[in-house]
Amino acid sequence: MSNPIKAIIRHLIVVLMFPTKINDFITYAKGIYKAMNANTNFPGSAAKIVTLNTDILALDGYETALHTKPPTCTVATRDAAMALVKADLRALRNDVQTVADLQAKQAEVIAKSAGMNVKTITIRQKRVNDAINGDVSG
Repeated sequence: MSNPIKAIIRHLIVVLMFPTKINDFITYAKGIYKAMNANTNFPGSAAKIVTLNTDILALDGYETALHTKPPTCTVATRDAAMALVKADLRALRNDVQTVADLQAKQAEVIAKSAGMNVKTITIRQKRVNDAINGDVSG
């Protein structure tokens, strides 16, 4: 007699979907900043949100300076600023994931309020095999 699966666990993972174009990325980062700024779900992330805003403004300035004639900054400088904004967003994603894990029933609403997306995964447990050795082969 086989034992049924005891539980199917559904878990939401907060994900960031970075656009490939730089101007779209800046707009995406600004959207997350606006969604998380003064959001009551994330009171412990205020310093990270301020840092994100500062880094977004720097990235926007470097992107503008790169397209002036003649350019006043380099692509490497702009890319370094972009990497810094991505790191800030990943740190905020971790904070959102922590809050979502604490309030599992409202995890999707919490992630959407931060301007981030969710991915649902289902963790299934292994079935128990109860076959036994007997006289019949095969």
